Amino acid sequence: MKQKDNLKYKVYIYGEGNEYNKFASYLFLYQDKLDILGLVTTEKSRVSSMDGCPCITVEEIDKTEMDYIIIAVKAWREIADILNQKGIDESKIILSTAFFSPFFDLDKYLNLKNSNVSILSNTCLGGMVYNELGLKILSPTIKTYCPYYPGKDFLEFAEHYEYYLEMEMEEYGEQDKYVAGTQGKELFVPKGIIGDKVIWQFPHAKNAREAVTKWNERAKRVNLSNIVVLMALHNDDEAYQFAELKVEKKLGVYYKDLGLDDVIYCPVWNEDENFRYRQGWIWAGGVIEYMLNQNQVSPVDWIKFLGGEKNYRRF
Repeated sequence: MKQKDNLKYKVYIYGEGNEYNKFASYLFLYQDKLDILGLVTTEKSRVSSMDGCPCITVEEIDKTEMDYIIIAVKAWREIADILNQKGIDESKIILSTAFFSPFFDLDKYLNLKNSNVSILSNTCLGGMVYNELGLKILSPTIKTYCPYYPGKDFLEFAEHYEYYLEMEMEEYGEQDKYVAGTQGKELFVPKGIIGDKVIWQFPHAKNAREAVTKWNERAKRVNLSNIVVLMALHNDDEAYQFAELKVEKKLGVYYKDLGLDDVIYCPVWNEDENFRYRQGWIWAGGVIEYMLNQNQVSPVDWIKFLGGEKNYRRF
C-alpha cells in the first residue's frame, strides 16, 4: 500500500509494555506518516489511554479503518497468530523492530513487505531475516541446512530452483547422527531429498515425515517472480560458482575477501576447514550474528538488499 496525497497510514499498535516503550521513542520520527488509532492488548488494559492513544482490546479493532497493525512485543509470532484468527491478514502486520533498521524508510519497507519475497538459503540465515523484518515466510528453506559442508547440493538447487521446487521432496535414508555439542547425547537429524540429487537436513524437525511434509507445503507458496538466494560458502570454487548464478538478488557469505560483488567477507568465521566441519552449528550461528544486527552492526541494509537496490552494503 503506497501513501497517497500525503495521507497518513492508519495503524494500531499491539502492546503497551517494554517493547512498546522502546518503539515509542521512535514514533516522533513518523508523525507525518502514522495516524495511531489505538494501543491494543489481548485483555483489557489497566489504563484507558496512554501517550494520547486509547487502549483497546483485539475485539475492538476496526478492521475497515486500519491500514496496518504494528506489533510491539517480543513473542510477536504468537500475537500474529491471534490477529490472524481475528481476521487480520499477515500482510497487514508490521513488526516494531523493523523500524530500528538503519536509515529506515517506511514506504520502502512497506513496498518490500507487499512484494512477497521468497528467500532461498542453505542455513538458518534466511529464516532469521524473515523474522527480524517481520516478513511473510514464502520459502521452504526455513530451519533447514542444505548440507553445510560442502555446498554443492545447494548450488545445484539454487541454479535450478524452479525445477526442484516443482518436485515433491521425499524422506532420505538414515538420519544423520551428531554427538559434539550435545553434552554427549546423540542428536539425530532428519533428511529429505529432491529429484534423487539434492539433500536437505532438518535439525529442528522431530522426524523426516514432519520435515518433508512442511517442505512440500511451503514450496507451493514460493513467489518465483521475486527470488533471493543466500548462501554460506565453504571454499573458493563455491564462491566463484555462486558469483556466476543467474539470480538477480543473491548474497554469499565467506571467510575470505575475494573481491566478489555478491559475496560478503565474514571475519568471525574460522578459516580452518576441520573446525568448520566439526563445529557446523557453531559457525552457522556466528555467520547469522554477523550478518544481522545482533550485538554488532550488520554489513547489510536488508531492506535495500531485498528490495533490489545495489547500494545495500554498509561497509
